[in-house]
Amino acid sequence: EFSQAEFIRFIFGDRSLGRRILGTTESIVNMGASDLLEYKELYYGPPNAVICAVGPMAPPEIRDILEEYFGTIPQRQKVSWAEFKKVKDALPTGFMIKRDMEQAHIYLGGLGLSYLNGDFRAFEVLHELLSHRLWLAVRERHSLAYWVNAQIDSCSDTGVFQIYSAVDNQKDTVAKTLKVILKTMAEIKAGKVSDADVEAAKMHKISGISTVLDGTEKTCNFFATQELLLGRTRTVAEIKTEIEEITRVKILQLAQELWREENVHSL
Repeated sequence: EFSQAEFIRFIFGDRSLGRRILGTTESIVNMGASDLLEYKELYYGPPNAVICAVGPMAPPEIRDILEEYFGTIPQRQKVSWAEFKKVKDALPTGFMIKRDMEQAHIYLGGLGLSYLNGDFRAFEVLHELLSHRLWLAVRERHSLAYWVNAQIDSCSDTGVFQIYSAVDNQKDTVAKTLKVILKTMAEIKAGKVSDADVEAAKMHKISGISTVLDGTEKTCNFFATQELLLGRTRTVAEIKTEIEEITRVKILQLAQELWREENVHSL
């Protein structure tokens, strides 16, 4: 958690996206009851909320329950925030934090795509493909780490891609791991990816999406999150179709665009 928080802070700097959700020791110590009440009044209201119900209930029944428990909450203005804008000043390639630990924790990545971007699903599939390649290269072929993966984290206006691994705390092991990771990314950028590779990554992503309706809680989360963040909902079948339509050409295009040398940083 510490390494990931520091990596995100490094990418976004001293802006809201770069700050820890938990805050700092100073901000928590200085927080009072009035701060909590002010936050509640600002954010907890109808314009910033979605209520989703799943189960054998008729709409009128649900409406009556909502009116009873939430009908007295006053209307408030919808909260807005400044859109993220990339800082023109180039970040350094990487940085190191020295701590007394048995393992070295490696994060490598950079700015990615928002979940509103038309290429978001391809962004997901690209990093499914990268995760599989890294597992084979870093863990299976070179035995450098027990765990390695690529993941993404997206907001409404930007996103990041992150590659994580924990390796033996030796300088040469860290250097070799970074070299293997970068080589794997370079191979994908160079087009060393078959249609079958892309199809396998797409199917893996689809298999995960297929479980989002397993139970009422998951179903609520799936639809309510879409409504809250996107202002609309898509079915599982619609999302599967989006993923199935992703091409190898699009995957390579995104790899070349996002994995530019100046957009890849390491911790």
